[in-house]
Amino acid sequence: LMPDVDSEAVTITKGSPCAGSSVRDLDLRHKTGVTIVSVKRRGVIIHNPDSSLVLEEDDMLFLIGGRKSLEKIKEQCVKK
Repeated sequence: LMPDVDSEAVTITKGSPCAGSSVRDLDLRHKTGVTIVSVKRRGVIIHNPDSSLVLEEDDMLFLIGGRKSLEKIKEQCVKK
């Protein structure tokens, strides 16, 4: 749709530093240019999540942004 903009679904894994952080605290848009479009939690999709939403393990984040930035977020939120 738009050049240089990709989308990605990332699941927050157990032990991830993203778990327990609010959307505001992560500040992904400012730090990386990546936007959280929605969050899927226990089968419920939260569109355009509020910045006060605290992310939990097993939340699936639907993200848009540049490919390199999306890869960085994946590394940050997915503990190996």
